[in-house]
Amino acid sequence: MLPYAARERVAMVLREVRNSRPLRARHTLPIEAGPWGSYSDGLVERLREVAAGLEAVPIHASFGNLNKHVESVVATRNSALSALYALEPFAPFDHVVGDRVLRALDISLAQTATALAAGVEPPRPSDLLKICDEWPRRLHAGTEVNLSTLYGLAEEPVDDIGDLKPGWVLEAYKYDAARLLNQLAPHLSALGLPPTSDCLAMTSLVGWIAGAPDPVVAYVSMDSLTKGLATASPELADQVMGYFRQRERGRLQARRRILRTITSAADSDAEARALAAADIYRRFVEGPVRQFGWALRCLHVGAWSVPPTLGRVRDAMLGGGTLARRIAEDAVLVSMRNGEAHEDLEWDGVRNHYVVDGEAIEYERVVAASVTSLSFDRGCEAALAFHRASRRPLRAAVYTPIADDPFSMSRWERAEAYFGSNGLRAVRTELNGRTARVWLARLEFEHINPCFQALMSAHQLLPEVEAFEVYVVGSDECRIGVPANALSVNLSVWTQALEAFDRMPVETFLPTNFAARSSVEPVSRAARSVAWMAADGVLDALDGGPEALDESDVTLLTDRLRLAEEAIEQCLRLIPSTGQTRLMAVRAAVGQVLDALPELGTRPLDIAVVDALPPVQRIRHSWSVWGPVKRHPSVSEPPRPAPVVEDLPGRRRTGLRMHL
Repeated sequence: MLPYAARERVAMVLREVRNSRPLRARHTLPIEAGPWGSYSDGLVERLREVAAGLEAVPIHASFGNLNKHVESVVATRNSALSALYALEPFAPFDHVVGDRVLRALDISLAQTATALAAGVEPPRPSDLLKICDEWPRRLHAGTEVNLSTLYGLAEEPVDDIGDLKPGWVLEAYKYDAARLLNQLAPHLSALGLPPTSDCLAMTSLVGWIAGAPDPVVAYVSMDSLTKGLATASPELADQVMGYFRQRERGRLQARRRILRTITSAADSDAEARALAAADIYRRFVEGPVRQFGWALRCLHVGAWSVPPTLGRVRDAMLGGGTLARRIAEDAVLVSMRNGEAHEDLEWDGVRNHYVVDGEAIEYERVVAASVTSLSFDRGCEAALAFHRASRRPLRAAVYTPIADDPFSMSRWERAEAYFGSNGLRAVRTELNGRTARVWLARLEFEHINPCFQALMSAHQLLPEVEAFEVYVVGSDECRIGVPANALSVNLSVWTQALEAFDRMPVETFLPTNFAARSSVEPVSRAARSVAWMAADGVLDALDGGPEALDESDVTLLTDRLRLAEEAIEQCLRLIPSTGQTRLMAVRAAVGQVLDALPELGTRPLDIAVVDALPPVQRIRHSWSVWGPVKRHPSVSEPPRPAPVVEDLPGRRRTGLRMHL
């Protein structure tokens, strides 16, 4: 037997193993029975290997052999912990049994270290062996992943090609970010992520992980890249993020193209499906696998360079960390990629496999590689989204979207999401062109101003777009069309409203409304219509408040009138001089009311005193004889025999605000 000093050196290998991380309190993400069972089997297999290694410690062997055996046991133990932590976010995870696994591993290694130092046979790791039989390895066969349940919705937020639509989730939680955060917070906690102020990022990353074909790979990929970015130098992290920021549009297009190919291939014959699968695989491995695989390698070695060819990336990944090595082994099929790229690939339908230079490659293996690749991509995209959002400075919000915001998701994703956050379901979008087009599930009277607000946001994010068109699914008629210059004119009014009010007053989008209705009715009629709408907005401010106005009420009314004044002023920039008469009359009356308010005596101020002002009476008279008019000619609405008093906008409270 080795002398005490030598045995103690080997025992220290076991003692120096870092204590296992405590488990998180929540395990909420759904997972299907297949992946859960497969990964659970792998976990139990590794635990049994640890137990077998501890039982077989060769205490009478040479120092070299004993030390090598113990290091192998430690490596297997670390692999078992990785397998356990990989399952941690998911709902079937048994927290009590998981805690017992951690304790059994720690105790077993400690007991073996003590026995080695004492020169006696280690005790049998009974607790570790027992816990292997207690781990929940099988789920009900019908277990399915329902993103609707994840988000608290009545239907799945995915489109016809299976792509997650975060905007549909935001639609369900419109204007109620706190309720959305309460829904997402348990899932973020299960993923080990703190909440951020970016609603779109949080909504997206939770769905990307849960909805991945292999959610375990997606989670581990997200976790690895998130930690790599967090621990890298700021310069290196910025280089990695900058590389992917420059390629956002291409990655979005590639994802949609791949999903569309998968969907269309489902109804094809066997050969067409096989060839489509080969094309899908090539796009995955040359795109996200190559790019994200190299990013992980660069974060590991501490230096950035542009991703090289796939072969070099694969070699680097094989020598990298556990995740990179696994992705390289499971997803990078060099012969398959080369055959597809060089047009040397054949499909043998009789034997149900591909052939490249005489080498057979099973169809199932290619599909499995694509599943791993897609899941790897989803997890890495989730990591990028979280890293950006988590770095946003803690300061008061900038209310208007910024196209090149380094702390947000891509501007195309955000532009689409703003329709959802305004209560509109964008079923389809075409945002990459001079004319951007959006197809909504429905467009009713109450959606008009929210639609204008979504278009304002989209214009800020897509400044190269020259015009925006809004359609309803199933119709070729453009319901709302707005040139970009009109949205630019409207910007000062919108910004003023965002900074002052907690909801948009009806007059906020007067310039946009004029431009939109000018495309479907004569300009002269559009000018008369917005004049009536301006009067309607002023009456909304007057009639929606209390009968006795204290100082804060007067301030709020003053702000509303100033907003109406600015909206009219900007609208006049779009209207030919021959059509400005009515709107200028309303502007003059609003200015007179603003001049009179400070002179109306002490507070509280009787609203009847304000209503008796001659300019207010002129506005009421104009409202009654000029209208009513539809808020937009192409959108039907109920009759309005009297002023409709909507919820009166209040003063915006200061503080942090949720972002997209």
